[in-house]
Amino acid sequence: MHDLALELGRTVSELRDSLTVEELGDWMRYARLKMLPMRRTELYLAQIALHVHRSFKESDFNLMDFTFDPPKRKASDTAESGAAAIGEISGGRRVIKLGQGRKHG
Repeated sequence: MHDLALELGRTVSELRDSLTVEELGDWMRYARLKMLPMRRTELYLAQIALHVHRSFKESDFNLMDFTFDPPKRKASDTAESGAAAIGEISGGRRVIKLGQGRKHG
């Protein structure tokens, strides 16, 4: 709904007050099938960035690597990178993630 509000130059609360459920459903179907203009523009720009990047060196990047969508990670990847970052800023001390490391008994 936020993307639609941005496209229409309205606030989310204005849309909630003025759109019927049916009209919102129509907009959602349209956005899924055709994409809203800002999303299409983002993908066009990502495509240009991908081609520029590939012109300098061969890589295995794909189009989605150049969009504003954050990559979806597994929870374990996020925990690992978070623990590593905390370890670095705490002077290299070992960071024990909950549920791992110390054994009780």
